[in-house]
Amino acid sequence: MPERKSNSPKPPPIASTPPHANPLANRPPHLKLPQGSSRRKSRRWIGYLIAVLGLVGFIGIIAAAVALKLDGPAARYAAQGSFLFMGLAFWIGTIVVAVEKGYHVLVGILLGAISPLGLLILTLMPDLAARNADLDESRQIVGQIQRTPDFPGE
Repeated sequence: MPERKSNSPKPPPIASTPPHANPLANRPPHLKLPQGSSRRKSRRWIGYLIAVLGLVGFIGIIAAAVALKLDGPAARYAAQGSFLFMGLAFWIGTIVVAVEKGYHVLVGILLGAISPLGLLILTLMPDLAARNADLDESRQIVGQIQRTPDFPGE
């Protein structure tokens, strides 16, 4: 039995990203960054996710305790456990955000001690990691400019 061939045209191949989409592609050769220097994407959102999951877990544990109609010591342990879970989640989330923003771990530990307020303060603090990455990038560019050979007419 002969094979049927489709009369529909083949779709064009998928093109790569156009050169105008990458702002670094149009730089002059002496201003381009070395191949190994690419900025690491921030994973700060993981810290916020941990804090939100702690809040959701707190609400879930309290809701489960109410649904099970716990009373006496069991209700007290459920309440204490839910507060402990939420507090630790906020603390760990604050530490992750602090480190991702370029601050020392101790800043995250100290701000995490005042749970949601510390996370809010840390959110409003400047991002040192981006500033340091910009400084490193500009130092590399300046180093490349200084290493360019002199023009023959000078």
